[in-house]
Amino acid sequence: MPGEGLEIERGPRIGVAGGAKAVRPTVRIEDPLTPEEKAKYEGLLGPAQPPQPPAAVPQAIVVEDDPPHRARMIEVLKQWEMDVEGFADGTSALKALAAKRVDLLIVDLTIPGHDGFEVIRGARSYLKLRDTVIIAVATTVDPKDETVSLNVGADMFYGKPMAASLFEARLKPFVRRLYDKLGR
Repeated sequence: MPGEGLEIERGPRIGVAGGAKAVRPTVRIEDPLTPEEKAKYEGLLGPAQPPQPPAAVPQAIVVEDDPPHRARMIEVLKQWEMDVEGFADGTSALKALAAKRVDLLIVDLTIPGHDGFEVIRGARSYLKLRDTVIIAVATTVDPKDETVSLNVGADMFYGKPMAASLFEARLKPFVRRLYDKLGR
């Protein structure tokens, strides 16, 4: 049975001293939103809208509260001629995700406002962004964070800091697929 014997501590706060925190959720992507979750996302974003058609170039959002890390990630994505927006908090990112089609979302788990787990859950389960590539990043390298982020809908998890060349190499397959979808 998948996950048998794997114990995951659910619910504790993660993060670094003095920094933003996140709460590991107890849900999985296949779990429907609870009425409370649905009301929370609907109150913030309004009724969920159908996904928009793809733009001419891949659209990306980077959610990172550390300005130098955010700037480096945006710089790498712009080298691939992507249209990139950066946000320092999860609430702003969720609003942007609701407003336009996004092909790639890179989200730190420990961000102010709605944490990275909530952003991923909202993107997948409320906004129904099934085609969006979601990459979770965190300063922790706790396997529990990786497991939970994948369980709520991330496609990949990376620990940071990460060398720009490694970040670029890990993103290349996703970017190639995005451009293939656009026929470029």
